[in-house]
Amino acid sequence: MGIRSLVFILYLVLLFPLFSEENSLSEWKKFSKTKNSDRLIEFIRCTASAELNLKSCDLTIPETPSFFGELGIFITVVNKGKVRGCFGAFRHKNTQLASVIEEYVRGALRNDPRYPPLEIEELKTAYFILTIADSPVPVVDTDSIALGRFGVFLGKENGQGVVYVPGEIKSHSGLKRIIQKEKVQDVSVFKAILIR
Repeated sequence: MGIRSLVFILYLVLLFPLFSEENSLSEWKKFSKTKNSDRLIEFIRCTASAELNLKSCDLTIPETPSFFGELGIFITVVNKGKVRGCFGAFRHKNTQLASVIEEYVRGALRNDPRYPPLEIEELKTAYFILTIADSPVPVVDTDSIALGRFGVFLGKENGQGVVYVPGEIKSHSGLKRIIQKEKVQDVSVFKAILIR
């Protein structure tokens, strides 16, 4: 095998994950413009209603692009213009999107430590955002982050991290305040598709 062949194979091995990740995110971008994306948000709302009312959701999840092992999933609850909870992960325990969504809806409603649990009556005016995210990439200059376009992952000293989906942090000064308050060790950004 010649040096050119070896370089080409190395090139493919190193860059293939970048291309496949981009393709997965681009598939979700196409999906976000279909009626199935509306059905997916209806499924999320139904799941939230079922959780708060202790009932079951009768809707089924529509067919979606792949996510497992490739993309992060986050559910954000917004009420009266304010985030009321966000929950998700870059890596998932389950390969079935419906199960992942059910788990993350529960977390967004009740387990985001930044916000009090959502009350049942708030569900009438709340809406949901599904964020599909690629892997975080470290950044040094936080002033260069396009906060409306990229999500932010803040790694903390204790090994845990906090995720802010695109647009959740409104200003660079707000980001700096969060970094100081939370004792952040490193900052990463991620590309994402938001489905509302």
